[in-house]
Amino acid sequence: MSRFSQLYIERGLRASDSARARRRLNAVLIRTANEATLHGMMLRIAEEQGCNIPVDYSGAKIYYFTQFFNEADIRDVLDGITGIFSVFSKMYEPHIPKQWISAVERIFQEEHLAYRVDPQGIAHPFVDAEFEVNRASALEVLGDSRFGEARTDFEAAHRHLRDRNGKEALWMMFVAAEVAAKVLFPGKFAGLAANEVEKHIRPVLDRRYAGNQPAIVAGRLLLGGMKSWINASHLYRHGGEQQEPAEPPLDFVIAHLSAGATHLRWMIELCSE
Repeated sequence: MSRFSQLYIERGLRASDSARARRRLNAVLIRTANEATLHGMMLRIAEEQGCNIPVDYSGAKIYYFTQFFNEADIRDVLDGITGIFSVFSKMYEPHIPKQWISAVERIFQEEHLAYRVDPQGIAHPFVDAEFEVNRASALEVLGDSRFGEARTDFEAAHRHLRDRNGKEALWMMFVAAEVAAKVLFPGKFAGLAANEVEKHIRPVLDRRYAGNQPAIVAGRLLLGGMKSWINASHLYRHGGEQQEPAEPPLDFVIAHLSAGATHLRWMIELCSE
C-alpha cells in the first residue's frame, strides 16, 4: 500500500543513508527474531564485521540491536543485513529469511536508498552514481509542464526497473522519449523511429550548431546513437507480430535506461525554442 510520502514528495537522487530506514530495519528484526537468534546474530556480526552489539545480562538478556542500527557505519548496517540473513537461514524455515529479504528490499525502495539486496542477502548499489545523475538530469528537463505525460512514463520505466520487470522498463522509457518528441514536434511525429529523427531532429541540430562544423559532425554521430537506441527499443515493442521477446538481462536494461535518459534530455534541450 502506498503512502503520501511515496506518492507526492519529489525523490531526486537515491540516498546513501537514512535514519528512517535504520529504524525500520531494526523494527523488522525485533519483530521477527527470538533471543537465541539474536544471540547468534550478535556473535556473527562481531566475528565477521568486528562490530560490538551491547548485551544486558542483568536479567533476561537484552541485545541492543537498536544501538547498532542507529549508530553503526552504513557499511556495517549493510553487512549486518547479510549476517542477519545468514543466521535466519540456519535457524528458521525458508520463509523467514525470504521475509527478511523482502522487508529489506521494501525499505530500500520506500526510503529511496541507493541499494538493492539479492536473494543471498547481500546488499549492492542500486545501480551506480552515473545512472542516478542521468536520471535526475532527465527529470529536471521533464519538469516543464508540457512534458507531464513523458515524465510519468519516464518514472514508470524506473519503477519497472526497480520491480525487475525489464521489458516494461525498456518500453516505458521508449514511450517517454516518443511522447516528448511529439510535444517538441506537434503533428509531425507519427511515432518515434530512426527516419523521423533524421527528418525532424537533424535539421534542428544543423541550425543550432551552424558555423561549428565539428559540433555538427559530432552531433550527427550522436544522433546515430539515438537512432540505434530507438531500433533496439523496437525489439521490445508491444503488439508486434514477432514472438514475445525473452526477458532482457538486467545489465542491458540499465544501459538502455541510462542511454535513453541521455538521449531524451539532449533532444529536449536541442529542440526546445
